[in-house]
Parts: sequence; C-alpha cells; structure tokens
Amino acid sequence: MSCLCIGGVCIPYTALLPMIIIGLQWLASQLAKIGLLPDFIAKRLGLLAAITTEQSKQGCDSSCCVGSERGGSRSRRSKRSDTSDTAASSSSSFASTSNTSNNGDDENNETVIDIEHVTDLTRYHEINSNCISDHNSILIVKFTAEWCKPCKLIQPTYLSLASKFGMGEKEKRCTTFITLDIDGDECDTLCSQYKIIMMPTFLCLQNGKEVGRMTGGGEENAVKLSAWVNEMVVCS
Repeated sequence: MSCLCIGGVCIPYTALLPMIIIGLQWLASQLAKIGLLPDFIAKRLGLLAAITTEQSKQGCDSSCCVGSERGGSRSRRSKRSDTSDTAASSSSSFASTSNTSNNGDDENNETVIDIEHVTDLTRYHEINSNCISDHNSILIVKFTAEWCKPCKLIQPTYLSLASKFGMGEKEKRCTTFITLDIDGDECDTLCSQYKIIMMPTFLCLQNGKEVGRMTGGGEENAVKLSAWVNEMVVCS
C-alpha cells in the first residue's frame, strides 16, 4: 500500500483525502465564526445554523447577552421578517400587561401606552430630535435584539414602567420609552457611539446627551430597573 511518511508517521494515500477534507471543514468553521467565510458557503457546508446556536449559548447568561457583529450582520439580512415577529410579540406583551392591570383595583390601574420598536437609525434620530426640542423631556432607550433571551424576560417590567412614567403626568415632564433593535439598519453605528456591548442596555438621554445607563436583564434585574428608571425620571 502506498503511503505518505512524515517523520515517524506514515499515512496511507487512501486516508489522506478524508483527513484533508476534515482539516478544511475545521478551517471553514473557524473562518465562519469570525465572519471571513461568505454566508452562501457557510450555508452550503451546513455551518450557519450550528454557528448561530453556538454563539447564542456562548454569548448569553441569565442576565445579559454580549453583542456579536457576526450575529448582527446575519440578522440585518432578515430584518424585514424579524420586525413583524417582534412587533407581534410586543403587542402580545402589551395586551398581557393591560389585562393584568385591569384585574386590580381601579385606583391602581395604569393606562398602557405603546412602546415603539425602532429598527432603523433614521427613525431613532426623529424620536431623539422630538425629545430634544422639548427641553423638559427625557428619552429612555432599551438596546435589545431578537436573539437576546434576558432582554425578553425583562420586557414586561419595562412595559410596566413605561405605563407608569411614560405619560409624563406624575412628574410633569414627557418621558419617552422605546426599544431599539441593534440589528436594525445602521443601528450598529449607534451602538458604537454609545459603546453598547451588553444586551439589554438601558440609556437615559436628555437634550441628546446620556445622563444615565443600566445594563442587565432577566427577572432578577426587574427591581434594579424599576429603581433606575424612577431615579432617571425624578432626578435627571
């Protein structure tokens, strides 16, 4: 049998080709993880789904997720389909919050207001400009992503706080609450501007400038978020 001998190791030529293929597959998977392998090649090699799952497991813990440029570029390509799913999820959350408040005492009921889910940089600038024009208003932004589980777990608390403070009646000021999809069109530039690394991150902006931030999601950070929003609305 013909063999290729390197040092003290001999490899039959019949086994050489499978070893080369295995090596190329490993190399392709490493290139795909860092974004150097085109998507159509990764998909054909069956690496796309595996990488997405692995990044999701490695990038998230119980309270936050680490942003991934690779995940972001893929999500932006499918943004149009994801946006409708996110909007439907937000609507369901609002309905749940509304039903819960209606089951309590009438005097404790809160009017549920809509939180806009921003998926492009242009719309964000429009909202921010409106808040800047009113010097007594503040903007609270939740940086989130469809793949971030802790972001979803803390969303009911965020909705409740928006219902409590968003009308601006209690503190005689306008407080606008929004969620911003980091995988939206050109939203990565905003993440770079504010140095957003973990999701969810909550920013409080007044006159276009950051006056406070909080990072962390999941149910364990619900009390912390409530205290932070109360501090921002009352003291900022």
